[in-house]
Amino acid sequence: MRKYHLLFLLTMICRCAVAADNSSDKKLFIGVNFAPGVGFRTLHLSDGSGGRAEAYALYQQNDKPIFGYNIGADVTYQFTRTIGLQTGVSYSMKGLLYSAQSMFSSTPTTLSTLYRFHFVDIPVQARFYAGKSKVKFVGGVGPVFDFLFGQQNISEAVENGHTTYHSSHTYLPAPKGPNIFTMSAMASAGIDYRINGLMGIRAEPYFSHGFLPFVSNGIRTYFWNAGVNCAFYFGVK
Repeated sequence: MRKYHLLFLLTMICRCAVAADNSSDKKLFIGVNFAPGVGFRTLHLSDGSGGRAEAYALYQQNDKPIFGYNIGADVTYQFTRTIGLQTGVSYSMKGLLYSAQSMFSSTPTTLSTLYRFHFVDIPVQARFYAGKSKVKFVGGVGPVFDFLFGQQNISEAVENGHTTYHSSHTYLPAPKGPNIFTMSAMASAGIDYRINGLMGIRAEPYFSHGFLPFVSNGIRTYFWNAGVNCAFYFGVK
């Protein structure tokens, strides 16, 4: 009886192996992704900014990048083994930290405000693949459509190492001022590992930078992000 069980098990393993091999020609893939990284902003002083040059100089001196990330799902269609198209939807958090020494305190005091902006992002990327083994080089380039839906401001005053003031405000929907809709350009390049004909994982360093301003009055603000996009995907068709 054990021989029949062993024969049945070997038969099922062979069938699964053949199925995975036959599915290697799948063209439609669905995946989930998580991309940790850093976020910051680029500033441009507009002509006729109305005396904002001093604020611009302070931002340049005291702005600091913060941890940012996005998480979401994507759909990829491969036209050929080397070219594809990817889109999806994700949540992303972008922002910055403004931290400066107070000029009006007799003791060393640091004033800081952490700005976190919450977006729904829709990327559209042309995808490029190179290699014939399970491990391939992969890259992508394309626009990202960013929709702002919330904001959080956390302010603190630290005097001689002790927090003397703390406040946190969350805005849903986002307050007036920032542009609700912006666009970014994103490029990425990394490694794609095909586990079998059905599943794979991907790791891609990426960089994105806004080409529509997030804030456009006086001092134009553009967000940028850099990190590593980690994804798991599987073929569906």
